[in-house]
Amino acid sequence: MTALIGSRIYDDAIYATERPVPSLWEATAGPRPADDGRLASEAATEVAVIGGGIAGLSLVWHLTRRHGIEAVALDAGKIGWGASGRNGGFVSMGYTKRSLDELARSFGWDDARTVFEAQKAACGYVIDVARSEGLEIDLAGRGEYVVAHRPDRLAGLRAESAAMKAQFGEDWPVFTREELQERGYASPEAHGGIHVPHGTGLHPLKYTYGLLGLARSHGGRVHPHSAVVRWERDGNGRHVLHTQDGGRLRARTVVVATNGFTTEGLDGRFDGVTLPALSNILVTRPLTEAERQAQGYTTDVPVADSRNLLFYIRLLKDGRLLFGGRGGTSASEAAGRRYGDYMHKRLTEVFPAWKEVEITHRWRGFVCLTADLMGRVGLFPDDRQTGFLFGCHGSGVAMSGYAAKFLAARIAGAGFNEPFPQCFQRVPKRFPLPSLRVPALAAAYAWYRLKDEVLPA
Repeated sequence: MTALIGSRIYDDAIYATERPVPSLWEATAGPRPADDGRLASEAATEVAVIGGGIAGLSLVWHLTRRHGIEAVALDAGKIGWGASGRNGGFVSMGYTKRSLDELARSFGWDDARTVFEAQKAACGYVIDVARSEGLEIDLAGRGEYVVAHRPDRLAGLRAESAAMKAQFGEDWPVFTREELQERGYASPEAHGGIHVPHGTGLHPLKYTYGLLGLARSHGGRVHPHSAVVRWERDGNGRHVLHTQDGGRLRARTVVVATNGFTTEGLDGRFDGVTLPALSNILVTRPLTEAERQAQGYTTDVPVADSRNLLFYIRLLKDGRLLFGGRGGTSASEAAGRRYGDYMHKRLTEVFPAWKEVEITHRWRGFVCLTADLMGRVGLFPDDRQTGFLFGCHGSGVAMSGYAAKFLAARIAGAGFNEPFPQCFQRVPKRFPLPSLRVPALAAAYAWYRLKDEVLPA
């Protein structure tokens, strides 16, 4: 089997790996740990991982440290160039956009319950890794507030809180608008909310750099600027990955862990199975204590609102506001500027006391959707030497590392004594009309915006 690199579904500007990302994280992460440089020669390993973000680095670390299996990660850009260095730094429950009730109807209640337990475990996993490995990654805030952006959305959040109590014995307290203000979050678009007690906020690029150091600490190798441009099998059935600078990496097993930046045309099993969706972030200058008090926003607990096309919001350690949101289906530079301006307008409406506050950083990147809105982690049943780890649905900071720990055990043939659902292990499913993924996304956005802003809950 031989395959050549294929086409992309967005403007080339978003894939320009030689361009630095103008993010706050890039400006404040500090020096990047050493890596192994470009792969431009012959090399061999037991496991090759395509993708050097949180997922890929975690997989290399767990394979080498826990199982003594040689592993190498290849990344098209510098380490942290993709989603791992662009996200909002939310350690939150996710990896699927389907509700637990939907999952129960499709896969049974036992697996739906395991999804919930794995989501909780993944949040705890990140905190445990940071503390046990001494990673300085700016952990901040306990849990997450989900706020009703319209009064009629509070009933749905109350129902979610009640379901958590009934099904899992979990206490997700409900707050009125006034109670939420007392806890440090006030906005014209906050009409109450709930507190999800799992998760935290962090500096995602510091976390990625920490994982880079861990991945190499037990003999793993990590090669940035080593895009895979051809993937084939040799006469012995081993994988051969050809890199952009003429390198060739031979491996017994290959895992694709590239999420929204998954390249199509390398292996047909990965063509048309992901839908990258743009996410956009603005960050302000540091806000003074008086400015934060004037708006009534003083908590460091991460916040998401009740929209389908949600805003995700954090006050950072130095007082800056991070304001992010889904939307836009053109990755051109001009479209990026226009959508950034729209985001700035919305920021001033959500937080009117900060209308004149300067924006110091703005950037965008991909979240990764799948056809059935569930993440994927596993090995192909008919080819146990090819694996997959992607489909984070905007919540990959927590689950990517936890899922990598699970997948490392599967590759090693070892047991895994922590919760991990069967539904996430299913073979990636192709979109029905892959060439129409972006137009379909634009139509879905129009519908969701109507539901979010106009139609009753």
